[in-house]
Amino acid sequence: MKGKETPWLIVWVTMALVGIAIILYQTRSGPGLASDSVVYLQGAQNLQLGRGFSRTTGDGGASPIADFPPLFSTLLALLSFGNTDLGHLIQVGRWMNAVLFGANILLASWLVHRYTASWGATIVTSSLLLVSRRLIKIHSWLMTEGTFICLLLLAILFLDRFFTHRRTRDLLLAGLAMGLLTLVRYAGLAFLLSAILALWFFQGEDWRKRLLSMGLLSLLGLMPMAVWSTRNALLSGEIVANRQIGWYGLKPETISAYLREGLAWVLPSDFGVPWRLRVLMAVAIMGLFILPFLIQERWLLKEAIHSKRRSAMGVPGLLLFFIPVYLFMLIVNSLALDASTSPEAVVRYLLPSWVCFVILTVCAAHKVLMEHSSILLRVFVAIYLVVWFRFHIAEVLTYTQHADYGLTTMVQFWKEEQEGLRRLDPSRPLISTDPERTYLLVGRPSYRAPRPQAAYTREVNTEYPEKLLQMRKLLQDGAYLVIVEPVQEEEAYLAEITQGLDEIMSAFHVRVYAWPSQNEPSSE
Repeated sequence: MKGKETPWLIVWVTMALVGIAIILYQTRSGPGLASDSVVYLQGAQNLQLGRGFSRTTGDGGASPIADFPPLFSTLLALLSFGNTDLGHLIQVGRWMNAVLFGANILLASWLVHRYTASWGATIVTSSLLLVSRRLIKIHSWLMTEGTFICLLLLAILFLDRFFTHRRTRDLLLAGLAMGLLTLVRYAGLAFLLSAILALWFFQGEDWRKRLLSMGLLSLLGLMPMAVWSTRNALLSGEIVANRQIGWYGLKPETISAYLREGLAWVLPSDFGVPWRLRVLMAVAIMGLFILPFLIQERWLLKEAIHSKRRSAMGVPGLLLFFIPVYLFMLIVNSLALDASTSPEAVVRYLLPSWVCFVILTVCAAHKVLMEHSSILLRVFVAIYLVVWFRFHIAEVLTYTQHADYGLTTMVQFWKEEQEGLRRLDPSRPLISTDPERTYLLVGRPSYRAPRPQAAYTREVNTEYPEKLLQMRKLLQDGAYLVIVEPVQEEEAYLAEITQGLDEIMSAFHVRVYAWPSQNEPSSE
């Protein structure tokens, strides 16, 4: 039997290696960088310097980071082996995300194999992930989603093993993975909640044993987050410094982004039919597999409650809990915690649930196809996969030819801006409307210019007048004010913060101002 599986194993591993090669090729000029990436890079630098998880301030000091979880920066620091050079850290992140792409392909497809015992379904899953533009893009950027997806899939694997073998060590490993998950993104709490529900319904033992398992999982899953939240509260007075509970509602473009992305899970965005017809087609396609699967397995939940045997729903059962819980928490985040959810952010936020959706759909389709020998159904699946791959491969090819890598692209093309900033006196601190871009352009940390609105809540910043006075005091003492365009605020804001200052440097995207008595010729 092992000899028969060898060719499949070779194909399976080769697909993961191809995934790694794709990311390395795509990022040959550097991985994509966003403002968040700079926070993670500075966090990794300061961790290695013994200054804790912190940003570098305009005077070269360290300000503790309380608005981002620490694990991604910790991994960068550990894998850098003491090298704090920015370029080296970026390359470490590039290789780490490339390997994570290959690992995520293997893990997701192995979860399918555990349920279906079919190498065909396993290879189909690997192929679906390998030609996903969204997954390729997110692993080509220095962002946390690759790490989050990897830990999520590991948690699902260990939890499924626990349901299979009833070994406490698997439950402990699942709890450890979930605890680490919350230190990559706080949304990891959604999987912890869904895993606790799955234990209650699927463990199939005496209720006392179920409660014990739920308590152990909760302890391991919540402890890292509890420790981190305590640290944040002591340093900043808030559990998460960039979130404030309120009611922000869902903007029409955010709702549209959620619906558009969800629809693209089933039918490619470029399918070329009116969106109403796409919705009907997507519902019909899912109805062919997910609904029959649920109907066929409806008795398993009841059996799991009264039986000491493993629930046969396995991985799909876990995902049926996780996907809706995760989507619910994303909507709550946009409604009550984050007023700045952009359409681009929606795509990133939904990626973990999309990977789970692929696993669930392949498992359900395999189950239905095994139960029904209809030739028409098999022909339909074959045609659907051909169409799906045709559109997604074309999408990937287009993306690889015209990819934009955010701040990495900026650094490559903003040469005049870089030269101008480098000529500024290095002994005088910088204040910037975008410290992250400034840091990448010139390698110098800067103070953040005060803003009249809070970035995440979009509410009036009550500390703005005081911060403005502090900024002007720094300018009087010799600091430079760097305006990096585009600035989100209106022109009135720029006029206010530059009032009474002299413009000493102007490039296409960057302008620099100084106090009138401090505008000596810049150093060469």
